[in-house]
Amino acid sequence: MTTSVTEESTEDRPAGETYSPDELRALIAAFTPLDWLRVRKAAMYFSKRCRVEWSELQNEALVRSLDGRRNCPRDVAVTTFLGNVIRSIASEVHGADGHVHLSEELEAQQSGPSGLTDLTKPADPAASTMDAQKILAEVISVFDGDVTSEMLFEGMIDGIEGQELRELLELPQKDFDSKRRLVRRRLNNYAERNPHVG
Repeated sequence: MTTSVTEESTEDRPAGETYSPDELRALIAAFTPLDWLRVRKAAMYFSKRCRVEWSELQNEALVRSLDGRRNCPRDVAVTTFLGNVIRSIASEVHGADGHVHLSEELEAQQSGPSGLTDLTKPADPAASTMDAQKILAEVISVFDGDVTSEMLFEGMIDGIEGQELRELLELPQKDFDSKRRLVRRRLNNYAERNPHVG
């Protein structure tokens, strides 16, 4: 499984400080495909609200961050920071009506009818989170390091479907359909071998 540079524990980062533009540039240069998928997802989501192309929103967020106009706190994941810069830019374009906290909006999307269990309000949050992380790691391992399949699965978990997911992954329709069938087969096989899950 690919690990993300931006998803390190917030306890490991000093609070109250920000990354310099050079530090931020190095962190962004080390982004995994999944990190870019997260940033692109935010840009695509907010582009619909302000009618600006997602790539323009993403590029403007990168420019403002790397030239020092926007400062990323060390206690915030870089992907979350960029998502919030994108949201802010979209709000500038659209006006105050489009001002929505990224985390709240993405959480609302994830609770949609994707057929996945909503783990946002468990009875025992700590135990449920650990169980969910263990299951997620097991499920991702069935893709045998196939990063595209992992990203497709992550997108499905996030409630992204069809054309939008294909565009995020930048796959031709035939390759996307083939990869989606592979992911579904692997998930079905995992579910058959692990009937206690789900």
